Amino acid sequence: MDENRLFEFCENVRNDQIAWLNLHREHSQHYLTFITAVLAGTLGAIYQFKDNPWLLLTTVIGPIVNIPLCRSASFICDSFYQRFLEEVTIQAKLEALLGFANPRSDVNADSESSMPFSEDQYILPERWLESRRQHTTAAKFVDEKMGSGSNRLMRNVFRILMIANMLLGVAIVVICILHLCFTKAK
Repeated sequence: MDENRLFEFCENVRNDQIAWLNLHREHSQHYLTFITAVLAGTLGAIYQFKDNPWLLLTTVIGPIVNIPLCRSASFICDSFYQRFLEEVTIQAKLEALLGFANPRSDVNADSESSMPFSEDQYILPERWLESRRQHTTAAKFVDEKMGSGSNRLMRNVFRILMIANMLLGVAIVVICILHLCFTKAK
């Protein structure tokens, strides 16, 4: 494959990376909005029905709906982030084919001292090259990086929301049972 086609392919891969990250962000925002709306509606209903245990018990529907939503959001965001990471591995391979991962020794000695970061041995940042070298396959790279970056944040947010909804659901049921027990005892 000639260099022009490799550059075009590299540009397409870069655009795909941006698209997958945008989908990751958009879906996480949409899910967060919907989950928060259900949670707010549940809390509002709890306040409205606090004196009627039977109606209060119906508010447990909110947490029951939110728990699978949190799991679904986490899985969907994971899939978009995985696709992003796969595009990163393709880009790394293309950069190596284009010579970006090669040492800068082939640069003219006169122009090397005037180049920015003249003491760097490679065009690409060392950290980027080191993270590539420690992985022998793209699958290992993707597996290791799935729990990092914005995906780590979204996983943690959805886990916290899932736990909060579980606790809220249990609290609603316990309060209803206690309320019913105490009203029958009177």
